[in-house]
Amino acid sequence: MQVNEDTAASKNSNCSQVNSETTVSDVVVERTRNCGQRKRDKKYHCFYCAEEVSQLPRHLYSMHPDEHEVVEITTTTDTAKKSQLLTKLRNMGSHKHNLSVLSKGQGKLTVVYRPTSAGVDSSTYIPCQYCYGYYGRRELWKHVRRCTLAPSTSQQPSGRKSVKPIRAAYRILSSASSHEAMAVISGMRKDAVFMAIKNDPIVHELARKLMQQAGHSPHHINYVRARLRKIGRMLLHVRKDTAALRCATLRTVISPVHFKSVVAAVKAVSGYNSDSHQYAAPSTAIHLGHDVKKCAELLISMAIQETDSVTAKQAQKFLGLCSSDWKYEISGGARREIQAKTFNNPKLLPMTSDVMKLTTCIRQKQAESFVVVKQKNNDSNFIQSFKMLTDATLAQLILFNRRRQGEVSKLTVKQYTDNRAKVSRFAEVEDCLSPLERNLCNCFTRIEIRGKRGKNVPLLLTSDQKEIMDHVVDPDLRRNAGIAQDNPYVFALTKGSVWYVRGHDVLRYFAQNCDAVRPQELRSSNFRKHLATMSQVLNLKRHELDQVATFMGHDVRVHREFYRLPLDVMQTARVVKVLMAMENGTIAKFHGKSLDDVDVSDEFGKRIVPHCIVSSAVELNVN
Repeated sequence: MQVNEDTAASKNSNCSQVNSETTVSDVVVERTRNCGQRKRDKKYHCFYCAEEVSQLPRHLYSMHPDEHEVVEITTTTDTAKKSQLLTKLRNMGSHKHNLSVLSKGQGKLTVVYRPTSAGVDSSTYIPCQYCYGYYGRRELWKHVRRCTLAPSTSQQPSGRKSVKPIRAAYRILSSASSHEAMAVISGMRKDAVFMAIKNDPIVHELARKLMQQAGHSPHHINYVRARLRKIGRMLLHVRKDTAALRCATLRTVISPVHFKSVVAAVKAVSGYNSDSHQYAAPSTAIHLGHDVKKCAELLISMAIQETDSVTAKQAQKFLGLCSSDWKYEISGGARREIQAKTFNNPKLLPMTSDVMKLTTCIRQKQAESFVVVKQKNNDSNFIQSFKMLTDATLAQLILFNRRRQGEVSKLTVKQYTDNRAKVSRFAEVEDCLSPLERNLCNCFTRIEIRGKRGKNVPLLLTSDQKEIMDHVVDPDLRRNAGIAQDNPYVFALTKGSVWYVRGHDVLRYFAQNCDAVRPQELRSSNFRKHLATMSQVLNLKRHELDQVATFMGHDVRVHREFYRLPLDVMQTARVVKVLMAMENGTIAKFHGKSLDDVDVSDEFGKRIVPHCIVSSAVELNVN
């Protein structure tokens, strides 16, 4: 009897020891509470809502029935396949939770087999490369050999050695996505493309690099997502066309052995027609070329950090093939097709009469709305007038400054309030200005904003525009207009949004309501080209042209090559004078003159009537 009491006391002591929390580390391992009999108290973390539940399948079927993976589980009749899908989804939820715990440095780690003893080091548990379940470092190799989610021998790519389980596990942990990459990928549309790239470490690293390059700006998220989706579509085509790559990731695909498969997939994504040798989307082919090379460079960097020399050499060889053969296979034909589409393409600029109509319409709407806003009546008419005043002011600043619409739209309240009263004056410079230029400097307020590629571009405000802007940024008026308090933008959206008004939308609205002849030409890009064209017609000097180009936010070389829109008009009007003078043999008398001084008006009347028409008229008169 005494022995039984001692045994029971011993069991109770062991149970209390198991349930005690360890103080060795802030990251602890979830331990089992099975003392003498099995207790079904293990809980799992949902992959979608991160909720901790004990009956995960029941939770998935009731709370997330529309998710792609859950639909696949419910529609599968094969019991073994259904078990595999449930295991993968269960382990992915635990993996997501464990990554959060490891990044924070505190919490409980969820593992497949919970230890029975206390004080187990959490760093000894690492994930399986196939099912993402967490196992002990010494037991992982046993699990990998019988893992039901591991690809079969026929599905593994030939000619490549399998990665050791421990190295693959640490590769998963080391390449865990940052919060920026997870925010980008998790917000994508949940389709086959998302399923192909959501767990790919190279795609996650590419997303992180692109967001870091963009300064973690939320305005670039959709741009980065579009690039990732192109990579995902290419990867799906590689899996579809090559039987040995059914479950391949980018790490497997980026190999010289699969270079032709990648080229074929890029052509398929770009809509290449082998009969006509044309692309349906040539720009997609060019963009994919850049991203594939970038992925190869990322793989080289990751392999070097993991001391995986074999993968680094394979990726280096693949990158060499891209450098030598890609222009012949993809980019050369795609660029030629893009250039061919610009031939004989009509290049239209906004008509001066349409610009005047647009300006008049904006000023009229602005004046009407400003009268109502100044009365500060908190009613529905005030909200509508404040919104119209914001839209009209945004359109007017874009039109007056010839700025890109996104540059003005992203102007923040802090930028405006910190710089609206700043005046920089240099006495030596002012003495060199004319009286008119000095008055103009006093009448305009200059605010410097971020332009394309991080360049510093100015935004000029007249005194009337500055008065309106002061009312637009007034906190009380913004609150009465329904603008969220944490919205940082001057031209803010209402109804509690924290985003800004798109300049393209307001320009399109006013262009369609100003009775313009060609409203589709009244866009910010066309306004900028109009300014560049007029600077060409004015025949500005080199330093003056540099000032215009700097004001527009680009280099003078870009200004000359791309922003001189009506090149056909200038060539026809000026160069043809030289051709006519050479044809008539009178080119010598224009020695030392510029193209503006060449006058062929005497020969112009003779050349406008073709010789065949003149001869026919003579024959008719003779008859």
